Amino acid sequence: MGQRWKKWLFQLGVGLLIANAPVGYGGLAVAGVMYLKTGAVFWVKLGSLLYAFSWVMLAVGVGLAGSESLRRIDRWWRQLLSRRDKCVAD
Repeated sequence: MGQRWKKWLFQLGVGLLIANAPVGYGGLAVAGVMYLKTGAVFWVKLGSLLYAFSWVMLAVGVGLAGSESLRRIDRWWRQLLSRRDKCVAD
């Protein structure tokens, strides 16, 4: 597999990882508000579908991003937390 193709799949995976929470929780929230306004059960079903779809996005994103990117994200997150801990300790 070419380097350009791997980079594209990685970027797509990271994009899915970033987008899954807003799609799931945002879709559920908007659909919930619409259900309260209209009383139509359609909105409950749509909200549930969007939430379930966000889990599929998460799984596909993890698969496409690959284990190396997960290690990078973990390393970055740990560095961010250690900086925060240093600031809190000072």
